[in-house]
Amino acid sequence: MKKYIIYPENLNMERLLENYNLSPTRKKNITLKSIKLVSRLFINNYNRHNFNELGYTTISSKYKKKLLNNDYNFVHELLTTGPDPIIEIEKSYKVGESSKLHRLKIKYRTSAPSILVLEQQHNSKTSLSFLDNQFTQNTLSLDPKVYELLFNLYNELNNKITTDKEKSLLKNYIGRNINIIEDINNGIYIYNKSITNLRYNSTITSINKIIRPYLLCNGKTLSIVDINTSQPYILASILNNNFIISKEVGYNINTIYKHLGGVILFPRFLKGNEVGIEKFRQSPFHQDFYSHVLIKELGRKPTIEERDKLKSKTMQFLFFNKSVARDKRELGYLKRQFPSINSIITKFLNIIGSTKFAYLLQRTESYLVLENVCKDFHIKYPEAPFFTIHDAVLTTAEYSEALNDIMFDQLYSITRIVPGLKIEHPNLDIIPSDYIINRVKNKIVKRSKKIKHINDAVEVFEYNIKKTDELINRLKK
Repeated sequence: MKKYIIYPENLNMERLLENYNLSPTRKKNITLKSIKLVSRLFINNYNRHNFNELGYTTISSKYKKKLLNNDYNFVHELLTTGPDPIIEIEKSYKVGESSKLHRLKIKYRTSAPSILVLEQQHNSKTSLSFLDNQFTQNTLSLDPKVYELLFNLYNELNNKITTDKEKSLLKNYIGRNINIIEDINNGIYIYNKSITNLRYNSTITSINKIIRPYLLCNGKTLSIVDINTSQPYILASILNNNFIISKEVGYNINTIYKHLGGVILFPRFLKGNEVGIEKFRQSPFHQDFYSHVLIKELGRKPTIEERDKLKSKTMQFLFFNKSVARDKRELGYLKRQFPSINSIITKFLNIIGSTKFAYLLQRTESYLVLENVCKDFHIKYPEAPFFTIHDAVLTTAEYSEALNDIMFDQLYSITRIVPGLKIEHPNLDIIPSDYIINRVKNKIVKRSKKIKHINDAVEVFEYNIKKTDELINRLKK
């Protein structure tokens, strides 16, 4: 089994180690450990969401010690000290509050990527090895029409945006998609299970929704089955004492997030809110929760844009504890209709914080989808290919109905709440819809307003912009 590690092209381990008298074996081990650590800090098209605006991300001492082992002091000093250190550590760190913030020095953050290929023995004993197997036993590619779609999307957007900053962000957006497409077509698949939220991250989760329909598995298109309003649905399913106090193996906090702090207080949050919780649990998750909320507020069927905005704002309702903001517009809709849930959420956020609360819901999602839906589907249809995108599963059209049935049965039997599921079959139209054009444009304009200069945007890479220029030159008439 191959594992791909992406790290800065200009990281020269030979030069770093040239003044040390190391045996060939130790030198090889030090090099590999250093590359692995640096790769965790190297911003690229697959991990850009893990970094803040200054290019920092958290790495715990526990992770570093596990990775570096007996070489901890040597490698740590090698990479963080000296006249030209590779890694910077945020000095304002406060002990006991969170893991330290790390980032690469600017010349390494902006470097072109290099890929280290490791041959690893496949471990069939891990609980999610059947997910890894999908990448080793199947061949992924993208239909060539995807390039025409991106070219047409670029032309439409280039005529609708005005500033140089926006145009650079547009080229970076198109080029990011192209680079991911080329990685897939070349058989380079990134996949791993997160140790924090237990989500399964992969090349598939990095694919933009716009180009996802063009994904092929063994030459066949993939249909997607996903859970409507998954985070509110999952929240509704855990708001009961059994989930919180049970010590048995199964659907409870002991299984999903055993060492989450503040658990002893959680039953108090639910007490007195039983009526509001039951109202929330009876929401029409099996239809369209977001439209249901909006119809009550607006007195009419919402537009696609209004629904999308409420969906986005629901994440703020769940994870951002700002009392003033919670009274405004979409957040106010949710607070008025579900005051008990608003009260419970704010108490969760005050006690454990937004990060751990997000991890709780994401771990619960992983338990439902990965540990139950996918396992059951794989047992019943071992020949069927499938890939996950957090709250959704992709498979070929011939198995999509079976997957939908299994997902429904598993979710309902575990949560006792009827889930809303939908099957989407791919549309390979090369002309982007007005909805897609406006959606991408709004993202670019919004992002442009948040950065002073294009060089301030940690996710903008020259190699992405170059790929867009190559596409334009190749397809222009």
